[in-house]
Amino acid sequence: MHDEAEAACRREYDSYGNWRPLPPKPKEKPGYVEEKFEDFRDIYDNISVSHENEELKAEVEPPGQNLETITDAVMFSKLTKLNTNSVQGSCEVSDASVMINESTMFFVSKLKIIENQIDNMNKAIDNILKEKISRIEGKLTVLQNQLDADGFHWQEFQGSYYYFSRSAKKWGYAKNFCATVNSRLIIIDSKQEQDFVVSKMTSSVWLGLSDAVKEGQWHWIDGSPLEQQQSFWKQQEPNNSGSGEDCAILCKESKWNDIACETDIYFVCEKTVIL
Repeated sequence: MHDEAEAACRREYDSYGNWRPLPPKPKEKPGYVEEKFEDFRDIYDNISVSHENEELKAEVEPPGQNLETITDAVMFSKLTKLNTNSVQGSCEVSDASVMINESTMFFVSKLKIIENQIDNMNKAIDNILKEKISRIEGKLTVLQNQLDADGFHWQEFQGSYYYFSRSAKKWGYAKNFCATVNSRLIIIDSKQEQDFVVSKMTSSVWLGLSDAVKEGQWHWIDGSPLEQQQSFWKQQEPNNSGSGEDCAILCKESKWNDIACETDIYFVCEKTVIL
């Protein structure tokens, strides 16, 4: 290869007349590199270094010793460390699992508390809604009664107006109904008034008369006491038969009778002016 390079150089520089031959190829000496390394090693081993440079010298020691150290000591240390880290990692995973379980139990308990609170709130809301619905229904009943009363014909007699119910109700219901239409259960003030009412009714009707507060003491619905000379009881009435007849009715024969207030009877409302 040296000859080829020399020929190439000769051809390239012939035109300039300045060509000079390349220096001769160096001769290789067997074992030259190994001898130089051994000489260097002898010199290196005899170098005296200070304590501060011991670590630096160790870094340039022949590679054979470092390989032995890594194999026997360093690798063992690294394997031990790796095993320790593995055990530690396992412990850390175990601790994490415990923490996750505890967190799950905590959140589940909190969710149960929230669910109970929501249930209690829903029950309270239901009670409030039921109460409001009941009030609304009561008002609707009043309005319906008013419509029923206004839709019916009020009949006039001596300056008063009378509404005759279309259905039989208990005494308490009849009392409240008349109140909702700005009137009251009928109060009989005279024989003429009673005759007028009897002429219009088709069945017995409630009177605004009761002794529910105290047995035997009859009062009109406006609080005034019953005057005996203005009463029209049947014979042997009132007798409180069965110990529960606290309300009075006007019968078709123009006589009064006491019966249980929970009986369904037609009724008559009375008012002095139409509102």
